[in-house]
Amino acid sequence: MQRSFSLEWFELFISKTLRSANLNHAAVTADFIRNSIRKASEEKDHIRMELLREMFSASSEEGMRILVQRHQLLLTHLLDELHDQEIKYASNRLLRRLYYYLRECLKELLTLIENHFTRYFDLEQKVPESYLSLCRKEIGMEIDNLESRLYHYKQDAKLVQILINHVRAFISNLHVQLNYRDFMYLKDAWKEVLHSKIYSKHGRSLPLLVELLIRINYNSPLFANYFIQEYMGPLLSKAGTPDEKIGIVLQLKNKVREVNKLPNLRMMPLHPDIEDQIIGMLQEELAFLQSTGTVQANTDITPGDYKVQTTLPVPLLAATIRVFKDSGVILNSNIKKLLEFFSAHYSSMKQDKISYTHLHSSYYDIDQRNKDRLYNMLMQLAKECRKL
Repeated sequence: MQRSFSLEWFELFISKTLRSANLNHAAVTADFIRNSIRKASEEKDHIRMELLREMFSASSEEGMRILVQRHQLLLTHLLDELHDQEIKYASNRLLRRLYYYLRECLKELLTLIENHFTRYFDLEQKVPESYLSLCRKEIGMEIDNLESRLYHYKQDAKLVQILINHVRAFISNLHVQLNYRDFMYLKDAWKEVLHSKIYSKHGRSLPLLVELLIRINYNSPLFANYFIQEYMGPLLSKAGTPDEKIGIVLQLKNKVREVNKLPNLRMMPLHPDIEDQIIGMLQEELAFLQSTGTVQANTDITPGDYKVQTTLPVPLLAATIRVFKDSGVILNSNIKKLLEFFSAHYSSMKQDKISYTHLHSSYYDIDQRNKDRLYNMLMQLAKECRKL
């Protein structure tokens, strides 16, 4: 058979022959199934050898990358087509056997290029729907036991529900698509959540679930805010003096840094690692406590020397000013004088005197990290508004 492309037989068989067989069960005989399985096996082996030959004879890196990603894209498409047909039509026992075998052939080829052509494999491409369907089924069978186990270990209900609700949303939303990077995180993180060695750890310095979520880099802002508001907050409320509170924050920073993180895991690629988020928020709390202590100790400040003391680093302060200006809350039109005023009358997290040059450059160059930090801060302020 002269092929236009290597996966042509699978594409024609699934889109035409198999679809026709679903509409005419009289044609689905044991011989048809047996011959189809034999031919699928031959085609799979042929494609496998063709791919391996290409590995050793490729004339360029770019050519190899294009070849692998084309196969990856088409294999995913064929698996999705097979999955859709199986859901709609596979009431026939013989056809179910054929569907299973075809799916295993395609999965074997996709696994081959994922494992042997890793450097060319596109982690941003979507995973086949059949992968997600099986994953939802497996997680759905385990989620209730995990929830009960976390309560058995007396973990805080608010944090348990942050995790459990997130997982249940994935199980119930059949329209969500994941790329390979997200899917690999899901599999590795779920395995750790179920079977982590920290369940048997003695003398832990952080609550079990807090340590576990830091370990898998569950870098949701919800978790970072929980750590500060729900975990650190009650600890600070029990402390008497600013020095005692400062000591608690320093201890928490050390405890977070000491958690043994799993390598190469990050739930949200565009967000900072959860350790960086928590450490940054702890550092801001520390700066606030230290500045509070300074103000209390220094009671002879004259009105002319008075400054608004903030816990904000200069880039975040600049981003805050920018949002207020662009949204029309601040009406001043002279940006230079506006920034000069802030640099003269405000302090940052680390500096009593803010550099106008630093503030000015940060105002016009806001990176993604500081956009995320500003968003999280504004969300926290919105929560505080509800308490007023």
